[in-house]
Amino acid sequence: ALALLARLIARLRGKTSSAAVPWAMLPEQSRRDWTRVCAGIALTTFAAPALSTFALYLISLPAYATLTALGPVYALPLGYAIRRDGVTRRAVLGALLAVAGIVPLALHSARA
Repeated sequence: ALALLARLIARLRGKTSSAAVPWAMLPEQSRRDWTRVCAGIALTTFAAPALSTFALYLISLPAYATLTALGPVYALPLGYAIRRDGVTRRAVLGALLAVAGIVPLALHSARA
């Protein structure tokens, strides 16, 4: 929306070149890529919070917190599989820290 507003302001000022507001220019992408972008926005904005709230009704709070805190652990293999991102020591350390933070939650829920 901000990009469209910037384009409108540039047109009203008589500047129609792409150099007028370079940060507001949308990238050239195929229709398939734009479909993927829009689907990702819809899933991230609407589906993920809705499913997270629904999960709170189905599982216990410690289990929910454990699953949501495992994001870095899921991100490493997915990043490698989808984008061929390299797995760095820093990323592995972050994933290990995430797991270390979850261990007390899992132990607490096992006692309760």
